Amino acid sequence: MKKSLLVGLSVLSVFLLSSCGSNYNSSANVNSKTQKSEASKTSKTTAKRVRGKLTKVGTYSVRNGVKATLVKIFHPSQKLTFKEDHKSIDVGFDDIKIIENDIQDSSIKKDLEDVYKTSISGNKFYTVQIDFNLTNKTGNDAYLEGLSTLTIGNRSLSDGQFYDPTPGVTVSNNATYSNSIVAVVDKNETNFSRLGIAFENIDEPGQSNMLMQPTSSQYLNLI
Repeated sequence: MKKSLLVGLSVLSVFLLSSCGSNYNSSANVNSKTQKSEASKTSKTTAKRVRGKLTKVGTYSVRNGVKATLVKIFHPSQKLTFKEDHKSIDVGFDDIKIIENDIQDSSIKKDLEDVYKTSISGNKFYTVQIDFNLTNKTGNDAYLEGLSTLTIGNRSLSDGQFYDPTPGVTVSNNATYSNSIVAVVDKNETNFSRLGIAFENIDEPGQSNMLMQPTSSQYLNLI
């Protein structure tokens, strides 16, 4: 792996303000009820620096030359189910965060652009961080090929236009894998109320057998 990519992935930890991806046994809760969101315009006088996860609007962290401030957070209860015959993949969402990022060390900007495969104009930009949990109900261990599409509001991003940790991940049958997807957005795209995802094909580990065909997008409503 190239040194620049390693540096970029280290910098990415600024935004992945949650625990590392995990694969654990869990039963899926398929109830879809109400969703909560928090949003506010923060000021320098009310912002509070934290060292761990950003969980409250207005808090910020500084790491690896980037100041990250939480400007909005959603706590969706809705799950998305991708189904083919008797096989399915359930995707739940722990948090969806909108983060304002201020690059304080210009030397890392190129590394960030390499990780996100997009250009960053200026030193301040916004990201959408999607903390998800994926439960494998295919009846077999599942090898993920990644997301094909991420839709934020009315904008669809294709593979390679956002950070996707899922390609190459194997999830045991009836186990749950958790991680975060991150995309760079413009400030005027941060007031979205719909989010969608679609998967590439899902395979058997080490086999050419396809467990599930590529999926169409399913959508999460945030209001």
